[in-house]
Amino acid sequence: MAVTAIPTASAIKVKYSLGLDEKGNEKFKRKSFGNVKTDAIDQDVFDVAKALNGLQTLSVASIDRENVTNLSE
Repeated sequence: MAVTAIPTASAIKVKYSLGLDEKGNEKFKRKSFGNVKTDAIDQDVFDVAKALNGLQTLSVASIDRENVTNLSE
């Protein structure tokens, strides 16, 4: 049987750089934004994340999109 993939959830995960700790290791803070439309275009999701980051004082280390998909036969 063929497997069907149904997107069920999506979120934006942003990692911010906090600088270095006392041992010289880089420290990070993570922020999640849930309830992203599963059919949203990646470029639109990225643009929204960049706009939200404009409200932050911390440097962005990475922007990730996390998708959850239900697999069934």
